[in-house]
Amino acid sequence: MSTAAEMRSEEIRARMRSIRSELPYDMEDAREQIQQLSDWKFYVRRMPIASVACAAAVGFLAVPSPKPSVRQTRLDTEGETIAAKSSLLGGVVGAIASMAFRTGTNIAIRKASSVFLDSHGVGAPRRNHNEDITS
Repeated sequence: MSTAAEMRSEEIRARMRSIRSELPYDMEDAREQIQQLSDWKFYVRRMPIASVACAAAVGFLAVPSPKPSVRQTRLDTEGETIAAKSSLLGGVVGAIASMAFRTGTNIAIRKASSVFLDSHGVGAPRRNHNEDITS
């Protein structure tokens, strides 16, 4: 009975050694698959028609529908309506605010993606498979 238990124990140990030796390769394969699945080019290559359809749908939804123009009017001293003048300063401030918002959004997205990619080890230097065997 003791020899059967010892044989079973040795089988378990051998299996554990096998799992430990395969683990780095499995992790590297999983990392490559995750990187591939997060790459938009992978989906475009695999499903080009669906990708174009999705891009067209997103573009259609992103563009706002034209709104009827609202003309601001005011009354002059004689009671006649006059179209309100648009301010050059208002246009400049609006353009600067828009650029600042876009720049801030771009910086936030870059920072978030770099934090996400660094924390998950994507982009880490690849190890040579032969190094694990010799060490």
